[in-house]
Amino acid sequence: MELLLSVLVCLSLTRTHAQTSERPDCYECDEDLFCNCSAKTLHRVPIVPTNVLSLDVSFNEIESITEEDLTVYTALRTLKLQKNKLGAIHTDAFHSQSNLEELDLSFNALEDISSLWFSSLRSLKHLNILGNRYTTLGSVGLFQFVENPALRTLRFGNPSIEDIKRNMLNKIGRLDELTFVGGKLRSYESGSFKTARPIREVSLSLQRLFQDDPALVSKILRDVSHPETSLIIRDVSLETREPIQAFKEVRDGSTSRLTFQNTSTTDEGVTLLLEVLDGSPMSYLGLEDIRLVGEGLWERAWRTHYENLHTMFIRNIEIQGFFRFSSMIQLAFLLKPLTKISVVNATVFVIPCFTTYFLQKVEYLDLSQNLLSDIT
Repeated sequence: MELLLSVLVCLSLTRTHAQTSERPDCYECDEDLFCNCSAKTLHRVPIVPTNVLSLDVSFNEIESITEEDLTVYTALRTLKLQKNKLGAIHTDAFHSQSNLEELDLSFNALEDISSLWFSSLRSLKHLNILGNRYTTLGSVGLFQFVENPALRTLRFGNPSIEDIKRNMLNKIGRLDELTFVGGKLRSYESGSFKTARPIREVSLSLQRLFQDDPALVSKILRDVSHPETSLIIRDVSLETREPIQAFKEVRDGSTSRLTFQNTSTTDEGVTLLLEVLDGSPMSYLGLEDIRLVGEGLWERAWRTHYENLHTMFIRNIEIQGFFRFSSMIQLAFLLKPLTKISVVNATVFVIPCFTTYFLQKVEYLDLSQNLLSDIT
C-alpha cells in the first residue's frame, strides 16, 4: 500500500513538473519589481517572482493566456502583452488581477474581445486593444460587469472593425483619453462615444471614411465635439467639399482645441475647412505632419472669422511643388489674434516685413528647425 502511494505521489509530482516546465522562467527583474521579459521569443507567459508589480512580455510569440498563467501575480499593476500572437484568452485569465492598472493587448490576433476578461479589473485605468482582428466589440459594454470602473484611457480599433454599438462605454463615467482607429467602419450607433462627462481628449483615425461615408463621420464628430474636449483628427485627406462638410459638427459642438496629424490637403481644402469652421470658438489649432498641394490661392478665406484663436502649433509641413505657391500672405489674418505661435521644421526661410504687422499680440514665438539665417 505504501509503495502504491509513493508511486502515485511521484507520478503527480512528475505531471506537475511537466506542466510547469512548459512555461519558461524570466527573472530579469529590478528593485522596483519590474520584470522585463520583452523580445525573448517566449511562447508562453513566463514564470516570474510572485510579488511582481510590472511585467513586460511584449514582442514575443505568445499565442494564448490560460486560466492559471497569471493566477499567483495578485500584486500586478502593469501588464504589457502587445506585439505577440495572442488569439485566445481564457475568460478568467485576469481573475486575480484586481490591482491591475494598465493592460496592453494591442497588435495581437484577437478576433473577439470579451467583457468577462475585465470583470475583475476594478482598478484598471489604461486599456489598449488597438490593432487586433475583431470586427466588433459585441453587444455588451466592455465594463458591463464592473461596478464603477476606474478606466481613464481607452485605445481601440483596427483596419477591420465594422461596427460600434451604443452601449460600448456603458458604466464608464469619465474618460481622459479615447483613441479610435476605424477606416472601414460601416455602422456607428449615435451616442456610442459619449460618456457621462466630456472626454478630455479624443483621437480619431478614420482614414478614407471621410470620403466613403461622410454622413457616418458626422455622427461620430457630433458625439465627440464639446468645448471641454481636445479633438485630434489623424490619417486623413481633406481636399474636396463633401468630406470637409462633416466638420460642421465640430463647429456646432463648440470644440475649442482641434489638431490635424498626418493629413494631406490643398489650398482649396484649407479654404473650405476655414469656411466650414467659420465663427467657431476654436482657441487652439494644431497642424502636424501635413502635406500641402496647390498654388497658394486663398481668396475666400479672408471672409472667415477666428477672433477666439490664440494658439497655433505647426510642425513638419511639406509643401509639394512649393515653387508654384504664389504666397501665404492671404492667410496672415489668422495671425492677428494669436498670442502663441510655433512653426517647427516647416522650411521657413524668410518672414516678410508685412507679416510682422499681424504679430502684435504674440507673446511666444517658436521658429526652431527652419531655414532662417542671419542674413534673413
